[in-house]
Amino acid sequence: MKKYYNLFTLFAILVGSTAYAQNFLQSSSNAALAITQRATFFDNSIIFGSNTIHTDGLTALAQKNTGFGVTALDNLKNGDGNTAVGFNALGAAGTAIGNVGVGNAAGYAIGAGQYNTIVGNQAGTVVVGGNKNTFIGSGAKGDATGAIRRIGIGQGVVVTADNTAVLGDTNVTDVYFGGMGNGQWNATLHATGISLENEETITNSVDGTVVVSGNLSVSSDMRLKDNITSLGSTMSEIIKLDGKSYTREGKKEIGLLAQDVELVYPELVTMDGNGMLAVNYQALSAVLINGMKDQEARIAKLELLVKLLLNNKK
Repeated sequence: MKKYYNLFTLFAILVGSTAYAQNFLQSSSNAALAITQRATFFDNSIIFGSNTIHTDGLTALAQKNTGFGVTALDNLKNGDGNTAVGFNALGAAGTAIGNVGVGNAAGYAIGAGQYNTIVGNQAGTVVVGGNKNTFIGSGAKGDATGAIRRIGIGQGVVVTADNTAVLGDTNVTDVYFGGMGNGQWNATLHATGISLENEETITNSVDGTVVVSGNLSVSSDMRLKDNITSLGSTMSEIIKLDGKSYTREGKKEIGLLAQDVELVYPELVTMDGNGMLAVNYQALSAVLINGMKDQEARIAKLELLVKLLLNNKK
């Protein structure tokens, strides 16, 4: 009998939706279902599940809401544009607007929050009146009832500050952008700063300048290198290079031109994805060191020659 009752109700919904753009489905446990109270306030919405809509009924126009699950959108009063899927999903959404809750008790405490997206078993459970948060993963949430623009992705992730994103818990050790295979890491990360372990930072202090808070070291262990040979004398190559003063984006700078360096030491010049050339200034220090050794050797010879000449005059 219950089966036929549900079919009859569904048929009534479809007919009613054509005439009034309203869709209601009552379960057999409809004693506490107050969807019919002030039903004229309910527009362009679908509610499936028992004990749905608080016992006082709607208090003002509620539009474009969709609820699937026992007590989903249970406390809806006059909120618009909410979508709840799962037991008690957005269960307290009294005047909430534009929220999405998918999963068992997803965002069940949200009463007046707006534009939150919550996916996962008991995700976003702390948020009550917060806005524009995104929590994805079982138990992912913030720690404040009025959280703003917090993003948490991962099982049990807790975001403790507004305007902050957390990706994964302490067990997540690698993050890939663009794919996991070699050659697939082709995404570009846009940021004004990166915080590293031990509170070191890499920041863009002013336009065109990157600042590293600690010492910058480059891997140079001999065990990583093959075919090691000395550069020998480099002075003849160094004198072919010419330091330049120039402006870049209106800022005066001093440096080398990559095209000049490429003519002398092409192995110190690389090209980025936009076809722009870059100089490996760190490796250039090896060239300068050998050039300094050349000068020291020449000075030592000159000193010896001067000494001999002075001795011959005595």
